[in-house]
Amino acid sequence: MILIFGKHKNEILANTPESYIKWLATHKAVLSVEHRGASDAAKELLEMREKAVEIEKAIQIDHIAAEHNFIAARELRMAKAAASQNKNDLSTNGNLYSNKGFSILR
Repeated sequence: MILIFGKHKNEILANTPESYIKWLATHKAVLSVEHRGASDAAKELLEMREKAVEIEKAIQIDHIAAEHNFIAARELRMAKAAASQNKNDLSTNGNLYSNKGFSILR
């Protein structure tokens, strides 16, 4: 919407300062009848911006949760690999090599 009155005449409503948009949204009664549509448009614009902020926060939360899940899954894989390695190490009866020809305790 292009404003046809006031301080920001001939400017696009979305390009005006946030404080002016808030003023328009809250001062519908002081505007002339022909300009009250700008107040409604300002309210809608503020609501859309609030929804956009909420969506961005939800995306960030989802991203953080996905990152935590990835890290937890990686740590689980590493723990399983370490447990498997420990099991393999114990199966050699304390020897560094499983080949009896290279046994330390021989």
